[in-house]
Amino acid sequence: MISVEKLEGELNNGKLNSMYILFGEELFLLESSLNKIKKIFGEKIKGINYIVIDDTNLAELISDMETPAFRLSKKINNS
Repeated sequence: MISVEKLEGELNNGKLNSMYILFGEELFLLESSLNKIKKIFGEKIKGINYIVIDDTNLAELISDMETPAFRLSKKINNS
């Protein structure tokens, strides 16, 4: 787990790790971090590399994480 400050620093430098699981009670910080990740992805985010996860499809999370990104080195799973 990394701190919010470290995450912000990495995202401000355009660095993305393989996976982020964002959680907590501060919705503003969560949304801010997610928006920065989306901005780094740019137009590449649309389509197969962007997956929304919620309580209706949570069982698919493991399968989605094991499936490699299509034509990119990374993909986003969003809940």
